[in-house]
Amino acid sequence: MNMAASNNSMISKQDVPALDGELYNCSHFLAGKKSAKKDRHSKIYTAQGLRDRRVRLSIEIARKFFDLQDMLGFDKASKTLDWLLTRSKNAIEELEKNGGGKCLSSPSTNCEALSESG
Repeated sequence: MNMAASNNSMISKQDVPALDGELYNCSHFLAGKKSAKKDRHSKIYTAQGLRDRRVRLSIEIARKFFDLQDMLGFDKASKTLDWLLTRSKNAIEELEKNGGGKCLSSPSTNCEALSESG
């Protein structure tokens, strides 16, 4: 073991002991670190372009979603979404048939009106 390792007063906060007892300065390892944050989540290609797989939900929708997931007894969100999409298949096909009307408000208002008017 080197002298710095045996004398705690000489160890700085940036020095890290390795398995072999030697001290290595953290700044050496951090020097090559990129400052830009890398987006490590996978993406999917859609008609709208490249999209993140993850979806953010409002608190109200998240509560409803997880309540439904609990009622169905599913352990994964993807199973719940698959169930919802399967049950909504007719409405989705109707939207596609009517030109895929975009819904800019909540589903209980204009989206129902769009699907009923077609």
